Amino acid sequence: MVMASLLKLMLVFCIAGLIPTIQADMSELDEYWSQRADEAREFTLQAYHSDPYEIIDHFHERHYE
Repeated sequence: MVMASLLKLMLVFCIAGLIPTIQADMSELDEYWSQRADEAREFTLQAYHSDPYEIIDHFHERHYE
């Protein structure tokens, strides 16, 4: 009997936790995360160097000379 009431209580908490998720405005969040992804992609492309030897030379100049 105690176990059944605990399961019912757990079910109520699960449903109560799902309600805000169901009612969330996902289109607003999608815009935000799409914008963040675009910014991250741009930052990554700016930081990318295609010549690995140039990167190593820069590192050695800075730390060993």
